[in-house]
Amino acid sequence: MKLVKEIKSKEGVLHFRRYRILETPIFNIYIHKIYKHDEDAHLHSHPWNMLVLVLNGSYAEEVKGQSKLVLANPFTWRYRNTKMFHKIKKLFSPVVTTLVFTFGKKVVWGYDIDGEFIDHEKYRSEKRFRKISAMNDQYEEQRKRLDELKKLLKMKSDDPKDIAAEIKKVVDKNEELKTKLKNMKDGH
Repeated sequence: MKLVKEIKSKEGVLHFRRYRILETPIFNIYIHKIYKHDEDAHLHSHPWNMLVLVLNGSYAEEVKGQSKLVLANPFTWRYRNTKMFHKIKKLFSPVVTTLVFTFGKKVVWGYDIDGEFIDHEKYRSEKRFRKISAMNDQYEEQRKRLDELKKLLKMKSDDPKDIAAEIKKVVDKNEELKTKLKNMKDGH
């Protein structure tokens, strides 16, 4: 059994591992170890049709078209085709281990956003862009607030300690946002 995929957060938290048991031109067999629920906001598809057998652990998943969460316990089977969207909402054990059989033509997988398919690479790119845009917006808002406080400081001097403390908070937050923004732009 060989580790062929590992997903960790930017903070280094382990989310998922895939181990290859067998790969053929017709089908593949993997062991998946799931350590964390899906954190993306949207449901996703998979690049293959797949049969999944839960070996140990359990989880609840949201499946497009089903009104309730679906519970997956040991020795339950799940079928997913490439057009089905789901997301694991909650793990009920520290690790969930599944045996996965994939088959059929490998396709581009992605996310369902309000009924529209978004390719996973585009989704990740836009997600990163949205984070950077949000950071830019926060940075600009802090700059405006700082400018207002500076004007206030020049115009009012009845409680300079409070105003100075507020300016320091804004400056500190501004520096923190500037550092985060620079790190995100640099790909850290």
